Amino acid sequence: MGTMTLEEGSTECSLYNCNGDNSFCPLGSVTNDTYSDMLTFVSQELSYPKSPESTIFDDILIQNMFTFGSTSHCLLVSPIFWVMVMTGFIMLILLAMGILKFSKQHADTRVLIKHIFRHADLINEGELWIGGPASLALMVLLIFAYTFSQSYLNQYPIETTSPSTFACDETLRNAKFETNLQSLSTPRNEEEEPIFDLLDQQQFTLTMDFINTQQTCDTVQITQTIHAYSKVISSNCSYNRSILSLSTVLQSHTISLNYVFDDAKSIGGFRVRIYGQQLETSNSSSKIYYLVRELNFIQPFLMNNQTMAYDPNIVFQLIRVINETDSLYDGGASYYNGLWSLISLTSTSDLFLTYDDYMYYGLLKTSFSISISETTYYIKNQQEPIAKQAEIIFHNLLFTIVCLELFGLIFIVIKLVGLPLANRIRRIMEKRSNIIHPEHSSDKLYQSTDTSEYSTTV
Repeated sequence: MGTMTLEEGSTECSLYNCNGDNSFCPLGSVTNDTYSDMLTFVSQELSYPKSPESTIFDDILIQNMFTFGSTSHCLLVSPIFWVMVMTGFIMLILLAMGILKFSKQHADTRVLIKHIFRHADLINEGELWIGGPASLALMVLLIFAYTFSQSYLNQYPIETTSPSTFACDETLRNAKFETNLQSLSTPRNEEEEPIFDLLDQQQFTLTMDFINTQQTCDTVQITQTIHAYSKVISSNCSYNRSILSLSTVLQSHTISLNYVFDDAKSIGGFRVRIYGQQLETSNSSSKIYYLVRELNFIQPFLMNNQTMAYDPNIVFQLIRVINETDSLYDGGASYYNGLWSLISLTSTSDLFLTYDDYMYYGLLKTSFSISISETTYYIKNQQEPIAKQAEIIFHNLLFTIVCLELFGLIFIVIKLVGLPLANRIRRIMEKRSNIIHPEHSSDKLYQSTDTSEYSTTV
């Protein structure tokens, strides 16, 4: 519930319904409007992201090539999953070739298949026909690696990218970040100077909204103070919904404004709005583009069941925030993005009074002061790509060579260990079979010939 009075100068208040979560219920309200549209805080400054744990492209590539993930999306984009699918296909081929070996009718078909696979062998240059299917599995892995690398290259800068659906981690970006707090006294290079000039040139319009009050445009006077020089200035004034709005174009970024009201009529709360137009320029010779973003800062100062003090003073500080985005390509364009960030140094509780305090002071006038100044430091954010095109091409070439050597090593192990072990097991089983079924000893010559053929094939 809130308290309200509709009689000018009256201290007798009645209750009115003000139970909404987005409602403003000041002391001594002059209307039952809850001003739900006046409670939003707007600040354009965004926290700059941290760099990923790994900023080396080799690590990123290998991590994304050999991980499964825990979701269906991760499984579908996992290269190693599709390599395992190809491995299962290879096992089916081995099974089919083993079946064809015992069928004299399909002997020519088996020879043709072995001939085709030998020509497709990229690992051992046709030495083993099984190298053909294995090469297909290798090609699947390499195609995934090349596709991932191209998609990853285009994930820069973060302002223009979309979710990384080609990877398990959709937040994956080809960007690393660095944030520094620097003094304005630090010498700046020629590339940075234009963005500071644009920030200094941006002109602000200050709008003060005094909420839930009977104060009008005729009862207020604004005094502007710049560098200890004061003068009375005019403003664009409007009064609607018991809101007194005063807009003033600021002549400087370091300024104080004093609003003096002739009457001591209560003011429920106030809202500060600061607007600045977007500015941009460029240096065509060095391919550097500069942009100062549009400033649209809004901050309400409200406290339920209290009213604004007779002479509140609020202090704001302006902080330069500069974002530098390096080029993705050698000789490409770089971008400097600037924005003013505002912070309030005043506690909200110091700006409002309870009913007892308000009645105790009982002043005949109300004044309001707002001061704006610049800090002596600025925030510098730098964004640069983790990997550029030339680096990605080079590391993909290395990845291809490593995969070829790795698959070749596997085949060497198979030839040196796997095949001799398989032949030995086969001979032992044949001997046991001859002991149990001696009538089959007449087939020994045929079996020996078949064993010789098997020792040279997979």
